[in-house]
Amino acid sequence: MKYFLFLFVLLFQLNSFSAEKLIHKISKGKHHKGGKIELFVKERTEDSFVATIAYQIKKKFYVPISDSKLMGNVDQPLPLVFSTKEGYIQLETEKSMKVNKATLKFIARESVGRYYDTYKIEILPDNKKWKAMLWYHPSISSVGWLKTELTLLNIPVLGAYRVKSNLVK
Repeated sequence: MKYFLFLFVLLFQLNSFSAEKLIHKISKGKHHKGGKIELFVKERTEDSFVATIAYQIKKKFYVPISDSKLMGNVDQPLPLVFSTKEGYIQLETEKSMKVNKATLKFIARESVGRYYDTYKIEILPDNKKWKAMLWYHPSISSVGWLKTELTLLNIPVLGAYRVKSNLVK
């Protein structure tokens, strides 16, 4: 009975979790003047979900790269347990975890603004095209990530390029 109650609560959370996009504002950087990141659940199954990071970087006028190279999506399949705090607690205990198409690493617990005890994790995808640092807090809806550092590893002319973002809504 406890198992079914847990499963019901988890599925209920997942329905609300998948319905909402988180909007992040990209902070100004060396070669960009800002931008936007949307974080949302693209699809879900019984045991996993795909978190999508859709980014649009506004470059500074002198950067000789087409706008199309500075926008796109990265998708990361994650086990369903990462739709709740329990997945991050498990990652903290294990320190590192191999998931579908990536390795997750627990980095630290940090306070970010008014959010106490966030889980800072790193995602290292197998394709090595990008990597991300994410700060998870259970009070944040959707994927729960209130802050990100996305590093795109193959930008023409620039090479590896990092953008930082913070939750706006």
